[in-house]
Formats: sequence, structure tokens, C-alpha cells
Amino acid sequence: MSAPAATSTSRVGEGPGGSTEFGVEGRAGKTGLDPSIAAQSEGAPGGGQSSARIFYQALLRSLIDKHKEYPLFARRAGLEGTCVVRCVIARDGSLRRTELRKASGSTHLDGAALRAVSGVGRFPPVPQELGGPEVTFEIPIVFRLSGE
Repeated sequence: MSAPAATSTSRVGEGPGGSTEFGVEGRAGKTGLDPSIAAQSEGAPGGGQSSARIFYQALLRSLIDKHKEYPLFARRAGLEGTCVVRCVIARDGSLRRTELRKASGSTHLDGAALRAVSGVGRFPPVPQELGGPEVTFEIPIVFRLSGE
């Protein structure tokens, strides 16, 4: 699924608790990537709560946020939503697979979330403490208009 490229975007800002949200005029607000459900690793004991996993998850979210753009059409139409993107990352940091696990209700927002993940290119190498040939994360990506 592809969405038209936006000609104007709002950039992501840091909000309380390290979360992010798009502002109508680039202002940062609350919400974004929910750390309580942001990452699940296949085969990770205890839900992957090791400090290495938490640190790496925060790094991934930060990199994805830098590439996240609110599509102009969606902004003008007042579209908001949350989607969940599954990312499979190889040990060397290369992105093996991405898939939309939960749609936001807008193909424009879903496409922007997938583009944000793929826009990172190569992620940093996966910490050895996480083990396995690849690591899977499910990352909620939230699009909210603020300041209206």
C-alpha cells in the first residue's frame, strides 16, 4: 500500500516520558510510541525486559521518530490514529522485514509509519545480550494533531 508523498510535514518533538506526537505547527505534545507495549521479542524471556533490550528499543524509537512525518493530506483532513509496525532486525542492524500489524484506519498514516521505519536504513547492530540471529519489535506509532 502506498500513499502520496507529502509536500509539507510536521517534525516530531519529544514529549513527556520520551513519547512523541506531531503538532499541527510542529509543536511537540504527548503520546507517540507506548513503551508499555512497544517491543516484543520472539523468544525473549520475561517479555524482553533486559536493560540491553530497553536501551536498544529506545534507540530504535528515537531513530524512527527522526524519520516520521505527518502526511499533509492526513493533517488537512484531520486524520489521527495509531498503527503497530512489526520490525525484524538482523544482528548487523539491517532491516529484514516490516509489516503492518495493526492499521490506524488511514492508509496515509499507515504508509507514513512504514516509511519512517524503512527511512532509517540500517539500524545500529543488535546488542549481543539479546541473542539470536534477529530480533523482533512491535512498535506502536501514533499520529495526533495537537494545538487546535
